[in-house]
Amino acid sequence: MVKGSILIVDDNEEIAMIFQKFLRNAGYQVEAETTASGAMERMEGSPFDLAIMDFMIEGTRGDELALEFRKKNSSIQLIFVTGYTDIYQGDDRPEGVHQVLVKPVSLEDLLTSVQEALARRAATPARTLPHRNFQ
Repeated sequence: MVKGSILIVDDNEEIAMIFQKFLRNAGYQVEAETTASGAMERMEGSPFDLAIMDFMIEGTRGDELALEFRKKNSSIQLIFVTGYTDIYQGDDRPEGVHQVLVKPVSLEDLLTSVQEALARRAATPARTLPHRNFQ
């Protein structure tokens, strides 16, 4: 049984593939992209439950990409994985951003965050979100 669908977006292909393999082995349906444009194409064709994304992807900010994801799927949950330690700490995260994990990320911490984000998604009814500036 598939536990949920996940899109991983990280311009570091090695990280994307490690996360993909680990989460597939944990029972999730997982796709990975290394570009923002590739991720947007995937979002057009599949309703993902969760996106795990780097905060900077080929010069595109992850929060800008996340806004586009939320326009297409208001119930998608988001996890940022970043080397920046000051991104959305505490309660200042935009709606839909479940957690910000700082690299290097342990696979156990990733799995815990994924489980929590998908549980949160299941408990939250889908709705249309107002436009929101992520800056």
